[in-house]
Amino acid sequence: MVAGMVASSPLWGYLADTRGRRKVLIATLLLDFLCAIAGSFAHTFWLFVVFRFFNGFFICGPSAVVYVYLGEFHTAEHRTKAIMWACIFISIGIISLPGLAWLVIPLKWNFDTPWFPYSSWRLFVALCGVPSLVTCIIMALFLPESPKFYQAIGQDEEALKALRYIYTVNKGNSPDQYPVKAIMSDPSQEDVEGDVGTSRSSGVFISIWNQTAPLFQAPHLRNTVIACLIQLGHVCQVQSQTQVLVEHSQHNLFNRLAVFSSSHPNQTATVCEILSILKKEGDDILLPPENLTSHVTVLTNRSSQPDSNVTSSCVVNIDPIVFQNTLVIGFTSAMAYLLVSQVVNHVNKNKIVAFALAASGLTILGMYFVHTTAEVLPLSCVYVALPGMCVQCAQWYRHRHIPYTSQVQTMNQISYEGKHRPESIWPSNSFFLAMAVCLSLMMGRLGTGASSLMLGALLEFNCALVIFILVGVVIGCGILALLLPSPEKKVTSL
Repeated sequence: MVAGMVASSPLWGYLADTRGRRKVLIATLLLDFLCAIAGSFAHTFWLFVVFRFFNGFFICGPSAVVYVYLGEFHTAEHRTKAIMWACIFISIGIISLPGLAWLVIPLKWNFDTPWFPYSSWRLFVALCGVPSLVTCIIMALFLPESPKFYQAIGQDEEALKALRYIYTVNKGNSPDQYPVKAIMSDPSQEDVEGDVGTSRSSGVFISIWNQTAPLFQAPHLRNTVIACLIQLGHVCQVQSQTQVLVEHSQHNLFNRLAVFSSSHPNQTATVCEILSILKKEGDDILLPPENLTSHVTVLTNRSSQPDSNVTSSCVVNIDPIVFQNTLVIGFTSAMAYLLVSQVVNHVNKNKIVAFALAASGLTILGMYFVHTTAEVLPLSCVYVALPGMCVQCAQWYRHRHIPYTSQVQTMNQISYEGKHRPESIWPSNSFFLAMAVCLSLMMGRLGTGASSLMLGALLEFNCALVIFILVGVVIGCGILALLLPSPEKKVTSL
């Protein structure tokens, strides 16, 4: 999935700015659902990998464009609350996913097909695509294109039709009663309209290159590099927490702690010591039967063997406490979103991000000294919640001050007030702003891959090194956040 997200990031930014937010959202949501359904029927390991790649390829579109689409329906006065609620739904997803897994994966049933048994984990993969289908249907039936997008590309009449539809839905009145009779394009949007027209007539790759090259030239090079480095390091941290704390497998940290507690009831050890002991003893140590889920059929990759990529049965050695702890972490993350929404108007955004990242780094360091699940869980909650605060702060601030962009990412849109009007770290009226944000998002996806490789290669062999690397990376990102333009002055609505 990560490879698919990296591959598609520039494409969705380009299409959202030239073809429309709604079209991109509907198409990518539908295709993501179809890939999830098809992936649940994959009968070989590599076929499943292919479908997961396209899941990432398509879901990268809505995961980014949706915030732009939402923000363009609100004025600066109400945009804060809209983005806040959108971010809270991220936490709802964090809570819902382990809850769904807890209900579905332990089910003891198989639907036999001529090629393979359709088991509970396949059903879980298919159900994960249902929200995409539901959202796609709702958007196709009830939601219009962004009026601001229509205005930005010079289609004022279409923008007026969209506004009339919104008025009718909100007020229940006839579209003819809408008080606005005509829309005049902002002269500052003329450059954007020209860029859109040029992109439509030129090749896709040429257009993407024309939007990317200026980012690595003065005066934007410094901010581009800083934003990409912050995104790379921050997402590296987020992926590490997902892989170690939230992943629902035998390698989940909470599950390993449960295994160690069961096999060594009278022994205490730090997290790193526990990982080292379990590695030496092998991964086949099982929990007591009452703590197991069930035997399930899984896909295995045996490319070096004659009968490769076949299904086999294995024991899912997962303590249910893994799912419960993930629910607690998700709830804590939701509370963090609510908290930052109350202070974001009153505190320097750079300082919020720097504090959250630095504190998160210290939390990672604390993992080196703890011994039990009771000690790991509070640190894990803080470890997950603080990066969430960075996400909401950046998304809220970007959508309050930057009206025309096509991507969402963690920390790349800190704005400040210039001599005449608010500016972002990249010029907000230029057509390559979308590509700037998109490039930063792509660097974050690369951070996901780097973190996965590092954890997979080092965690069990040198846990301490992994911890200290993550601490240095995260605190370094916090320092870099202070180097971006500071949004100190109050800005007027755009």
